[in-house]
Amino acid sequence: MEEIKIKDKDFLGSQGKLIDILEYIFLKDEIFVDINEISNLFKLSKSGSYRILSVLLKKGFLDHKKGDSKFYLNNKIFELSKKILFKELIYFLGEKMVSELGEKLKEDVFLFKLENGDLKLVYSNSKKSNYQFFPIHSTSFGKVIVSFLNKEEAIKLLENLNLETFTNFTKINLKDLFEEFKKIKKEGFSISIEEFAYGFFDISVPIFDINKNSIYSLGTIISKTKLSEFYIKEIIKSLKETKRKIEKDLSYFYKFQ
Repeated sequence: MEEIKIKDKDFLGSQGKLIDILEYIFLKDEIFVDINEISNLFKLSKSGSYRILSVLLKKGFLDHKKGDSKFYLNNKIFELSKKILFKELIYFLGEKMVSELGEKLKEDVFLFKLENGDLKLVYSNSKKSNYQFFPIHSTSFGKVIVSFLNKEEAIKLLENLNLETFTNFTKINLKDLFEEFKKIKKEGFSISIEEFAYGFFDISVPIFDINKNSIYSLGTIISKTKLSEFYIKEIIKSLKETKRKIEKDLSYFYKFQ
């Protein structure tokens, strides 16, 4: 069982106690509590404990049968948990998977989504403050997503972007970009070498959430001093392994929706 901490000094008043009690019920092994248990743990009178449990009962978080001293968790809390989880399931999966991959590679790993024409960071193990902005057209993170959009969507997206040149290797010609997109779609990964910043290359793979018709990018940024055919193959292999795990878990969790 997860360790349960009684935060009797963290909150003032019954409102804070209500949250603590709900958390306690949710985390304990059994799915029920009684008034004596709550009174002893949270240093409340029996009448005070009953009032709080009654509020949770009226709001549908608990169930209580006549003649039974126990208050049980109701299905409502599970339904709400499911709604939160499935709203942005990728965030829940991304933190664990990205952290594990980062430890394995000993590199900064990033998980992105496309939102309102920009790359939005879902999760990264990076602690570096300079990783704030990544352009779509000059990083593997963006290109691996655009490659799997339909052509009309891709053209509209790129036409609305400021295709800025960051290095001598940055591609801003649409014809050149779409040739690269074809290659990425065929190979299932994207590599950008010094297209955004000199001295670095980045590699990404797409992640498909079929249930939400969404595409994410999972990738890493690496110093160019490590650039070699062998190292690239190892990185791609690891990225694809994590990609398959995330896609499998996405599919698995949606079965319970």
